[in-house]
Amino acid sequence: MLSVNFDDGQEVKTGDLLYEIDSRPFQNQLQQAQANLLSDTYNLEDAIKEEARYRALYEEKAVSEEQYLQMLTNMNMLRATVERDKAIIADANLQIEYSK
Repeated sequence: MLSVNFDDGQEVKTGDLLYEIDSRPFQNQLQQAQANLLSDTYNLEDAIKEEARYRALYEEKAVSEEQYLQMLTNMNMLRATVERDKAIIADANLQIEYSK
């Protein structure tokens, strides 16, 4: 808690800033989530390319269906990871806003 912006018994209005919370932990969470998003996005881009390559190989019967499906699963898991990263960023931004 950085500050309390009212006195006991003081009348306050809607919208008054009552408390200010230290936002540094949320800022750190935001920076970590942004770094994770960047890394996971690059990994997803690579997985999309690999999936296309494996799909072509699978269609030529050069890799098994199991190998192709594993690559497809990996790509879809990375998509979900990127979406999770975005949600964490949104939550961190919200927590930063709430700290004011």
